[in-house]
Amino acid sequence: WAQVVRSWTLALAGRTDEAFAVADLLARDPERGGIGLYLANRLAHYYDRGRRVRTAEALAEALPEEPGRWTDLAAVREWADDLPGAELALARARALGAGQDDLADVEAQLAIARFDLETAVRQGRRLLSSASANRRLAGQVTLYAVDVLRGAFGQAAERAPALRAALRAASQLAAVEQALALATDAFARG
Repeated sequence: WAQVVRSWTLALAGRTDEAFAVADLLARDPERGGIGLYLANRLAHYYDRGRRVRTAEALAEALPEEPGRWTDLAAVREWADDLPGAELALARARALGAGQDDLADVEAQLAIARFDLETAVRQGRRLLSSASANRRLAGQVTLYAVDVLRGAFGQAAERAPALRAALRAASQLAAVEQALALATDAFARG
């Protein structure tokens, strides 16, 4: 665990290449390889988005029967605009029995990327009924994004109280990430 803490400390100090080197060293250790792959994936998420696809792929390949790794890979590939790759990863997750909420979240993202707004609305509404506060937040953000893409800015603005409530209920990290994305969108629109 000391190496994991060291890696995060290096990353926080802005020494990300060294942090990834520690993660890579752990990943090559047969007894601790999984923690190194997971560490590299999380470091990429927060500190080096350019490595996100590579680290998510490595984790999915190391855990090929874990549906969550494939839904994560699908989301990362969608983020990187690799929609065919995201579809393949999502199909693998579905075949492995991924949970409906996990699938709905990624399917909503893919639908927005393809401008298939009706599918995005269906998946967003499905997420609103989730037991997970983070998934309910994802549903609110999906429906907000659809309103904006349709040019229904008044309807998007009316969604603000529900979005605020979802942000308060979600985990701190998910709420901060979604709030930053929403603020960026609002700033870009003036």
